Amino acid sequence: QPARFPTRLDIGGNTPSCNEKRRSLFDAQDHMDRQREALIANIEGKLEQQRSASVLFTVDWRLV
Repeated sequence: QPARFPTRLDIGGNTPSCNEKRRSLFDAQDHMDRQREALIANIEGKLEQQRSASVLFTVDWRLV
């Protein structure tokens, strides 16, 4: 007799418990994605280069 692989109905792929677990997994993944995006935005803000100009010294000269 050939091997029979279990079908989705055999496993119970559409039971309320399975759907709740699937929803919980999707919610957790969404939460992790939001945290990841916030972390990336935070790091990008810190890595953004800022330039400023300030006078270090002044040279005053005259021809005599």
